[in-house]
Amino acid sequence: MPVFAYKAVDSRAQEVSDEVEAASVEEASNIIKGMGYFPTEIKPKAAGAAGQAAAPAGPKKKTFAIGGVKNAELVQFTTQLSILIDAGLPIVRSLQILESQVKPGVLKNVLMDVTEDVEGGSSLSEAMSRHPKAFDSLYTNLVRAGEVGGVLDTIMDRLAKFLEQGQKLRNKVKGAMVYPIVIGCIALVIVSALMIFVVPQFEKVFTEQGIDMPAPTKAVMALSRWSLARVGLVRVGNDLQYEATNLLISIGLVVALVGGFIVMKKTAGGRRALDWLKIRLPIIGPVTRKSIVTRFCRTLG
Repeated sequence: MPVFAYKAVDSRAQEVSDEVEAASVEEASNIIKGMGYFPTEIKPKAAGAAGQAAAPAGPKKKTFAIGGVKNAELVQFTTQLSILIDAGLPIVRSLQILESQVKPGVLKNVLMDVTEDVEGGSSLSEAMSRHPKAFDSLYTNLVRAGEVGGVLDTIMDRLAKFLEQGQKLRNKVKGAMVYPIVIGCIALVIVSALMIFVVPQFEKVFTEQGIDMPAPTKAVMALSRWSLARVGLVRVGNDLQYEATNLLISIGLVVALVGGFIVMKKTAGGRRALDWLKIRLPIIGPVTRKSIVTRFCRTLG
């Protein structure tokens, strides 16, 4: 079985070095954690010996990554950072340990920058505030409060629990919204099918027989013609003809709406307008308001 050389930190913040037999790095990490240590470096024995004689490594390179930091990753990082700080390790050393253990991606790139900034003299909150996509204003302000009060380890522990509870709350909100959204989508599909395929057949029959339809029926027929126009169909006499112009206009409107929504989310005024709309929508609005109040009370507490 392969032998791995490792370095770890014990509960007294003391570094220990030893060897362990395991089938893989993951198994070795689990064994080390089972001994009550926090592993900081694990290498195959041969690679570890060669690495001691090797020249110092060059600057670390970032990997290409897009998107944001997942909440689960942020919770794990925050929890581990609180443990290391509570154990007495310096912040820079703690960041270096965590950065070395994070898989390549957005969070690893961010931690490389944060570690470099802290080494350069910035506070942890200042370094984190330069990456708002990973650490929002609430996160960085709480870290700043922990730095000022000298209770950073306690704040990080509470912050990890807060993020975990927030994720559970979001999952509950999403679960509560699934049913009405599914029902709404099914209803939209059924109504669209009626307007595009069924109602035109009735209109054709009524028109051929010269029946004078009441106002509500005429309104339904008009809505059906509008729906047909959106998919590029126009009624000429009793026949439907394809009209590409209307379809292109509909596609353009959809693209414009999606583009406008994306632009609104990138501006402060647009986000404020979307939030105003979300809390006033039926069904979704009450759930959103309760979620906001719950988060506010938990943060204030």
